[in-house]
Amino acid sequence: MVEKMALNQSVEARLADMERRHDRLNLAIEQMAESQKQTNVALEKLISLQERMVTLEARHQDSRELVSKSLDRFEVSINALSERISDVERIIPDDTAQRLSAIEIKLPQLIEMRGWIITGVGAAVLTAGGVIAKLFAGK
Repeated sequence: MVEKMALNQSVEARLADMERRHDRLNLAIEQMAESQKQTNVALEKLISLQERMVTLEARHQDSRELVSKSLDRFEVSINALSERISDVERIIPDDTAQRLSAIEIKLPQLIEMRGWIITGVGAAVLTAGGVIAKLFAGK
């Protein structure tokens, strides 16, 4: 009988140990399932961000190509303008200032006209100043 009791206690101890191990195993499985759910959520977010990154990269590439084309066109325009300026500089003689000075000396009417214009503008300014002064003095 003592042997039977010892055997029962041994079986019960082993059974209790198996139940504890089973409970720990169930807990570990539940934790793994929760961890897997969190991992799935994180992976879905990662996939979404990766898709967004691909879209942004495509837009960035398009923008880069447009800027490059615009800079190329701008460079072509600048080169064309530089050529035109060079052509105009080649057409203008080197002694232009001396030639204009000679024309002013030969055509004193230009100097006289410039004097009349300056006198007329000065008279208009003085007249306007007088009118404004009378308006303020009258108030």
